[in-house]
Amino acid sequence: MADNLEQEIADGKQLHRAGRLDEAKVIYQRVLNETPDNPDALHLLGVIASTQGDHQKSQDYISRAIKYAPKTLHYHNNLGLALLELGREIEAEQAFKVEIERSPNHVVALSNLGSLLQKRGCVDEALDLYLIALKYDSKNITILNNLAAAMVVSERYSEAEQICRDILLLQPKNAEAVNLLGVVALSREQYKDAIECYRKAIQINPDLVDAHHNLGVVYHKLGEFSQSVQAFDRALKIDHVYSKSRFSRSRVNLLLGNYSAGWDDYEYGLVIGEREIHSFEFPAWKGEKLTGKGLLICAEQGLGDEIIFASIIQEIIEEADSCVIECDSKLITLYERSFPLVTIISRDDYPPPSETLKNVDYFVAVGSLACFRRRKREEFPRQNGYLFADHERVAFWGDRLGLIDKRLKVGISWRGGTPKTGMHLRSTSLNQILPILRCSGATFVSLQYTDCKHEIDDFSQSTGITIHHWQDAIDDYDETAALVEALDLVITVTTAIVDLCGAVGKRAWVMTPEVPEWRFGVSGESMPWYPSVKIFRQSAAGDWDSLAINLAENLSHTLTAMDSEAKAVRAP
Repeated sequence: MADNLEQEIADGKQLHRAGRLDEAKVIYQRVLNETPDNPDALHLLGVIASTQGDHQKSQDYISRAIKYAPKTLHYHNNLGLALLELGREIEAEQAFKVEIERSPNHVVALSNLGSLLQKRGCVDEALDLYLIALKYDSKNITILNNLAAAMVVSERYSEAEQICRDILLLQPKNAEAVNLLGVVALSREQYKDAIECYRKAIQINPDLVDAHHNLGVVYHKLGEFSQSVQAFDRALKIDHVYSKSRFSRSRVNLLLGNYSAGWDDYEYGLVIGEREIHSFEFPAWKGEKLTGKGLLICAEQGLGDEIIFASIIQEIIEEADSCVIECDSKLITLYERSFPLVTIISRDDYPPPSETLKNVDYFVAVGSLACFRRRKREEFPRQNGYLFADHERVAFWGDRLGLIDKRLKVGISWRGGTPKTGMHLRSTSLNQILPILRCSGATFVSLQYTDCKHEIDDFSQSTGITIHHWQDAIDDYDETAALVEALDLVITVTTAIVDLCGAVGKRAWVMTPEVPEWRFGVSGESMPWYPSVKIFRQSAAGDWDSLAINLAENLSHTLTAMDSEAKAVRAP
């Protein structure tokens, strides 16, 4: 009997390897009917179930196989794969670890655990696992691809490039490696090379969704918006739940003013972690009527994002029975003054006391408010400010600025963002905006939030131009708001200062890169979010010089007009 069962298992495996899964399944099931505790039959039925998409049945079969043969090679690894498909990552991780513990050179389990950890953001641990696996199988293409991808995530681009070229020596038509070479080229702003790589990868494998997505990203950076959207569309045609492409497409559509489509896709930022919010037990608000209901509005992303979407909060307050607003701790005092009838809590104090949330029925990310209230241009109200600085501190700063001289006071900020958010594209230098700073009718005040004392001192010594900087006004954001409101004008690159100016209704000029962030739109001088803000756009990528000359001319005319207005007000 045992010999016959072994032969049947062998016959089933042969059919299995040939892709004749249903026939193999019949044989495995027949064996199982004869011996219900046969671990081979159970395991192989689990493998087929996983291949056919029934991951719950796969997990059930393989778990039973492990019960009867807990030390058999591959069982725990394949259980981990089934659990992974079921979204049970912690259990999957444990299964892979058990496989590795029992078989330290199990290359597939090492790779699978590495992929899981990489997905979770533990890139260094993933790299270690891939390198261990490669000691046992140095030419394993899958692991080499994973290693190269991890190197890219770690921004170790030169190493990633070398690994990709090694892969292509072993397998010249490896689409994943070619795609990653495109990512490396993009990191170096070699856009033409990146596009060539992505197209080549797609030619090799037309269904490689990452390549289509990455092509959309590079077209967005180049300002080729139609081609960008088309590339994201192709990615989503291959994989309609590919959330990265939906979120990336949202930012292109919002930039173009296609608000309805843009906001719908913007929600996928919550799925991929680009828009992280705290977890709460309440149901998510999906636009239901708020009469008699309480809403928790959750903080997300950076200060500028919180401020821009706060423009919708007063509308929600008027509709809901009660509101709790979570925000960055820097905004607490400003929000308490601006929204006095609601509860304000800091995102740093999580979880908040249960008493604070006792009247909450729904929660919503602050950015998601736009999905329900700003679906077309006509829904943007023309407001004069919705955040209010402390009027006593505004008066204090007005007096302090007045003691310097009688000239008009212009705030400046020349550097913004982080490496991840395009700092090098969004930032300029004091020397590059020298034409602006040479305008004789203004006294300039730094609103720069990064460490800039030495930069300002060096600039002043070399040019003789004084730029005033008060760190106490920068360290306290409520104080920043008061200083901003006391100024006559603010000139800034694309930082949260733009949002603060717009939110308090302060006149501001913003210098944008050739392809700006979505909120600044693709053309025109105005922002629907902030009527007080005027946009000055680069005519070519990185051309701050021409932009500075343009602003300097506008500033000279404006200062003359503002000075005349001021004198007219002072006249008896």
